[in-house]
Amino acid sequence: MQFSSRNYPVLDWIKKRFINDTMSINQDDSFSDKFANFFRDLFQNKSELFSKRIYHITPAVFESVRQSSSKLISKEILSQLPESSGTICNDGFSFCYHIQPTEKIISVDFVIFERDFLLGFFFQHNIGFEQKPAMWFTDADFGWGGKTTPLDEKVHRGMGTILSIVAFLQFAKIETKELLAHKRIVLADAKYINNTESDVILVDSLWYTTLLRSGAFNVRGHFRLQPYKESLKLIWIEEFEKKGYTRKAKKLSFYPDGSPELT
Repeated sequence: MQFSSRNYPVLDWIKKRFINDTMSINQDDSFSDKFANFFRDLFQNKSELFSKRIYHITPAVFESVRQSSSKLISKEILSQLPESSGTICNDGFSFCYHIQPTEKIISVDFVIFERDFLLGFFFQHNIGFEQKPAMWFTDADFGWGGKTTPLDEKVHRGMGTILSIVAFLQFAKIETKELLAHKRIVLADAKYINNTESDVILVDSLWYTTLLRSGAFNVRGHFRLQPYKESLKLIWIEEFEKKGYTRKAKKLSFYPDGSPELT
């Protein structure tokens, strides 16, 4: 696995606080040059926040977290999220985000790239004394819907994906290894090479492999935050527990202790 300006150019952009003018963002007629300049200004204003933490998660973990997004972003779980910023890398995709919880809502700014190709973004920005959303998504079908999918639905899917991954990073018992800029390491017989100027946090989780193999995401289970000493842990409860099976339900625990700080 290699991190470079070719497969993750966003790592260079957030480090330099600058987006290359040749970025492929004019693939849709709806994205005019004027709108492109407006987006670049918004992105560059948030670049410092996007560069705070850079994570890499495996495709298997990413897809399973994405599929269970509706369970991971329950009101109970979201109410415990702290303010956080960073960039999540996965299989050529980059998700830049800034999350600001308030008493009533969670404000989320995000940008999604596939390598140097802008897929979509959502920003809250000030116009006079008001905050208004600025949003755009490509008409291409990249997993969040194509041309016939309403813009609001694409934004909702993108936001749900990012919030579920951040909730996973915040509460899960995960193992991390920091891959420094211009360094290489070997983990579990896999070689990781970082040819960028940014440090990358590699995320792994042994319990998550167990959870995937158990098929827990193929049933209608749910996540629940549970008091644990002076903090909280997130547990997965399988559906059969509610259906009266005599077999004791398995619970897979997530502990916040040791998880990386996101603020």
